[in-house]
Order: sequence, then C-alpha cells, then structure tokens
Amino acid sequence: MSMEGARWGRRGGPRERRMRKIVLSIIGGAGVLLGLGWILQGLSLIPALIPPTRLAGHIGLVGNGAFLMAAAAMLIVWANRTPKRKAKPPGAPSP
Repeated sequence: MSMEGARWGRRGGPRERRMRKIVLSIIGGAGVLLGLGWILQGLSLIPALIPPTRLAGHIGLVGNGAFLMAAAAMLIVWANRTPKRKAKPPGAPSP
C-alpha cells in the first residue's frame, strides 16, 4: 500500500507549495477587485459602468467591500510569505 496519497499534515513539495501560492494569490486578487467594486458601487462612483440596481449607493456595500478587500489582501500576504527558518541553538556549529 502506497503512502503517496496520505499527505495529511504535510506541506507538500516545492511544486505543490508554488501551485498553492499561485492559486491563493489569484483568489486574493479576485477578492480585492470584487471588494473594490463593492466599495465603488456603494459610494455610487461607478453607476455608468454597471446597470442600475437597488444597492447602488447603499452604504452597507462600502463596509462589506472594505472587509473583503482587507481579508483578500491578508490572504495574498499570507500566501506569499516566506517560511521562518528554525533558529539554531546557541553554540551550535555552522554547516
């Protein structure tokens, strides 16, 4: 029985980490754009670009858009962070 598919708790290899970074960055970028659209629609700054809706000018969209933009930006930062290296104990020889 192969343990290849049993990767619970593992971070995966470099290829998987790179793919995860790309996918999370794309999702985060889409969230930032969607949040920006909600903010602009809530402030009635883009009524000519979209068909008029009952939500245009609704201040609740501004708060929701700001929250979505912040969460998406944090997702992008988290996806692109570099992993922390473990500190060597004092007096350990260097490689």
